[in-house]
Amino acid sequence: MKSIEKKIIKNYPLKNLTTIKIGGNALFFATPSNIEELFEIINFSQKISIPIFVLGGGSKCIFGDGLIEKIVISTRNFKEIKIEGEKLFAQAGVKFPEILKKCEENGLSGLEFVAPIPATVGGSIYMNFGSMGKEISNYLKKLIYIEENELKEVEKEEINFSYRRGFQKGVIIGAEFELERKDKEEIREIKRKIISIKKEKQPIGKKTCGCIFKNPPGNFAGKLIEDAGLKGKRIGDAMISKKHANFIENLGNANFKDIKNLIEYVKEEINKKFGINLEEEVIIVEK
Repeated sequence: MKSIEKKIIKNYPLKNLTTIKIGGNALFFATPSNIEELFEIINFSQKISIPIFVLGGGSKCIFGDGLIEKIVISTRNFKEIKIEGEKLFAQAGVKFPEILKKCEENGLSGLEFVAPIPATVGGSIYMNFGSMGKEISNYLKKLIYIEENELKEVEKEEINFSYRRGFQKGVIIGAEFELERKDKEEIREIKRKIISIKKEKQPIGKKTCGCIFKNPPGNFAGKLIEDAGLKGKRIGDAMISKKHANFIENLGNANFKDIKNLIEYVKEEINKKFGINLEEEVIIVEK
């Protein structure tokens, strides 16, 4: 236990670990190199009664500006990828640009809809990431995770996936996906078209955390926000994107309060104008 405590960093800045580039410091931060170290960190958290928070690519997470009273665990060292036939196994910390590169090289198709988002395998399964009418659960076969200090495996059919809600038990270690064979050039073209569409419609390359709100049944959050005339609305350095109204951009020096106030403002305006309660898609960790 003493050896792992040396690898746990106190008061670690989280700002640059998220794509929206805001946030304070974690009480503790750790980047385990393997499953054994991850078990040790989980045991350490239980010993000191501090909860853990598992951070993947940080593309759907907004941290508060103060002290985050958790052990934030980065999965970035969990980056193994294995391919056998039409099956691809990837550990939780692998980002999808790397997976899509491997898929293209091996003539495997299905996951192109994630491009060009820097989401990780673990985060995408936790959220049941979706885009272009597809969800990550469509291609999942099984996953490996830690729960109650045990390494476990679960088949996709045993998981109750729903819209923007995935597998949220324990700590995800890795997942196996079932894909299909396609010509490499065809895969490249599918990916190119998807990236082109997203670049045209979304503020790709800006400091954002993806879509802020879930789409209400039978409607689209972005359309409601746009119809309410809120594109370009700004609080401090946080602005509703002029390109896609379901994105909030950090124009440079936005803080958590700016983002949170803008989210609450949008929710109030949409409720006032349309009688619809928007629900956040992003994970907000205030303390």
